[in-house]
Amino acid sequence: MPMRSLTLVLLTALLTAGLPAKAEITLEALEAGSGVSWPQALRDRVAPSLGALNEQEPHRAIAVSVNPSLDTFAVGSAWKAPTAVMASQLALQNCEQDRASKGLEAPCEILISNGAIIPLGLAHQQAVDLTQGSQVWRVTGAKGTLYLVGSIHALKPSLFPLPPVYEQAYQAAEQLAGEVNPLLMTDPARMRALQSLPRPSEKTLRKEMPKDLKNTLGDFFEGLGAPPELAYSAPPLAIAMELEGLTLMSLGYSPQAGFEAFFARRASQEGKPFVELEDPVAVLGSLMSLPLSLQFQALAQTFEDQERAPELLGKLLSLWYAGDAEALFAASIEDMASLEDAALLQDTLFDRRNGVMTKALLPLLESGRTTFAMVGAGHLGGAKGMLAMLREAGYAPVQLTLGGDPLVP
Repeated sequence: MPMRSLTLVLLTALLTAGLPAKAEITLEALEAGSGVSWPQALRDRVAPSLGALNEQEPHRAIAVSVNPSLDTFAVGSAWKAPTAVMASQLALQNCEQDRASKGLEAPCEILISNGAIIPLGLAHQQAVDLTQGSQVWRVTGAKGTLYLVGSIHALKPSLFPLPPVYEQAYQAAEQLAGEVNPLLMTDPARMRALQSLPRPSEKTLRKEMPKDLKNTLGDFFEGLGAPPELAYSAPPLAIAMELEGLTLMSLGYSPQAGFEAFFARRASQEGKPFVELEDPVAVLGSLMSLPLSLQFQALAQTFEDQERAPELLGKLLSLWYAGDAEALFAASIEDMASLEDAALLQDTLFDRRNGVMTKALLPLLESGRTTFAMVGAGHLGGAKGMLAMLREAGYAPVQLTLGGDPLVP
């Protein structure tokens, strides 16, 4: 089996480990799910507590901080929390207190969320093969150089430092570019513009929302301790995005620890300018104006995918680390295939935006500067992906390895 395929298989097996929500967690499953081999001392210490762990009811979470040798660690836990997110946040807070008292440098991260076992950042670090393809493509223009980087919007601190190619490309760049500058998303003027976008009325949402989805949303907001009327306060796709964000937070991932946020903060500190490739208000407006029937379907599917979230996230991460832009794009749109008007959603979420962002990149290739351009990795692959569009425009993107060298086919 070629090294590229073997690495992908191993990463997929590593990162998709998990358990059904009510399954009993065994020591073997916990070790396998963490993605790293445990020393016997750690196994001996953890084994006696598993009985107590399995007696706890959701929502439950365990957070840990471990050093590379796994001989020193901090732990935080939470049981019977109102939501999975609250359980994770409490576990992380308790872990941080334990970590600080022990002087550990490794950040705390979620190991268990309800019944799911989340791979440790250390597992990703150990699995890196520097000869493997990355999500970085070098594109050379007449006067400028572009490092086109496929990003993951939500990550966790234990995944840093990233493989060397990302730091090398950033250091080589004089400016950054991205879908949007994450540091501007809390700008008051931008927030007002986003909040002023047209939205369906409460009356329309109540009338047209399917009964099953009404019940699901009612239970969801009740679980959050929020009034059920919130189900009719925003476009369904906006609620779907919030739900997706909450689900990622329950697994310990967040945009604040994401790829764009990490490099945007550094660029701001170092005085590197940031070029936005699209208008976030226009993008959100186009999504929120999609037919309500399609938005209802997308929201319902987001709820259905909650239990599979660790598996889905693991699959996307494995493809990201493997540098497989085509498979990652296919995985990104896989769930859309079952929706009515799936083509419209793909066109709005991917195809049209790919065209807008590629067009914005072209002047940067003639700017005389080197640019580190970050876009969601799902935008790179496919017949209408940004790599294909750059090739159609006459450029020859060169994929780099995780170590920073050109990838040899």
